[in-house]
Amino acid sequence: MTQILVRLPGKTILTGEHAAVYSKTVVAATVGLYLYTFAETTDTLLLNINFADLGHSFSFSFDELAFFYESGIESFEHPGEIENLFFKLQKEGKLSITPIENQQLHSAVMVALYLTTSIIPASFKYGITLNIKSSIPLGSGLGSSAAYSAALSSGLLYLSSKFNVNTPMSEIRKLVDHWAFKAEQVVHGTPSGVDNSTVINGGFVKYAKGNPLIQFRSNHSLQFLIVDTLIPKNTKLMVANLNKDYKSGKPGVKESIDEINQISEEFYSTLKNISDNDNLEIAEENLSNLIEENQKKLKFLGVSHESLDKIVSTAKTHGYSAKLTGGGGGGCALVFIPHHKKSNLENVINEIKGLGYIVYKADMGVDGLSMSFSLDNRHSSESFASSSFVDLDEMIKT
Repeated sequence: MTQILVRLPGKTILTGEHAAVYSKTVVAATVGLYLYTFAETTDTLLLNINFADLGHSFSFSFDELAFFYESGIESFEHPGEIENLFFKLQKEGKLSITPIENQQLHSAVMVALYLTTSIIPASFKYGITLNIKSSIPLGSGLGSSAAYSAALSSGLLYLSSKFNVNTPMSEIRKLVDHWAFKAEQVVHGTPSGVDNSTVINGGFVKYAKGNPLIQFRSNHSLQFLIVDTLIPKNTKLMVANLNKDYKSGKPGVKESIDEINQISEEFYSTLKNISDNDNLEIAEENLSNLIEENQKKLKFLGVSHESLDKIVSTAKTHGYSAKLTGGGGGGCALVFIPHHKKSNLENVINEIKGLGYIVYKADMGVDGLSMSFSLDNRHSSESFASSSFVDLDEMIKT
């Protein structure tokens, strides 16, 4: 049987959220939190989708998948049409699966069905099992959807021999990016493509609507605390409220958006030009100041939240800069940890945890798509489910 282990990082916006809607600059990065997919062929003619850390599994017989192939998925005008077909087949009693109440799980299954029946030929002689495990918080704006889409695309493309161990990595990334974007369309309708490109290629990106995406690396890693407030973000509402203020000409709104653009440009320039340890402390102080200023502008624009403000003020008392990331109104905050300020780190972590929030420590700008082909059928769905993230990382390295 054929097996592959795939790892994709999450992503986050470092500066420029909300201003991006007005064609301003955004700087984003991959995050050292990962989603893993262990994909394998089997002798049983089933598509099995196992979400190991969520405790949910779904199975489709090849007879059921035949209905998707017969519908001509490749001729769909939009990948999102898979959902309408799924509901139609379910209503007609052609699928044994019961309705999936959890919307995130439902979307994940739609992506798996779309990618499987688009990438794997109908004449395929083996069953397929897709096992998924993730340390990326769901629905937090940290790229879990893009990582999932890219991971499943990678696994299915390999199982169907669309690439092999000798294929240049640049070609693999391009192929995976194509399918991951289509999978993101299933979930988001009209995604920008930035998230999937970022998690696949790794490092940092600078982008603005209408301009080419600039991918780059920094000579020094950046470390942040990612703090999940556990309060669902509401990007759509935050964007709508800000747009109303922008269109009404509310004093200071346009100016703040322009200033956020300047912050992003300076953040990009500073990050890209850190060249040696002699200027590292100065550069990180500049990045800290920019993060602080960015948050002040976002708070003025009304997209922060009491929980986010608490994190920012707590971090500040310990000498750290923090800001919201993503849509705001809840969700996650970032706390920047300069190299020369790590002695007080445990204190700020404990105090933030004391507020009832979840804290992750992660590097930014990490490598993107990673794969391990040398599994030699030594692993199984059961061993994957019981493996720690550390174990999986070691498997990726071998």
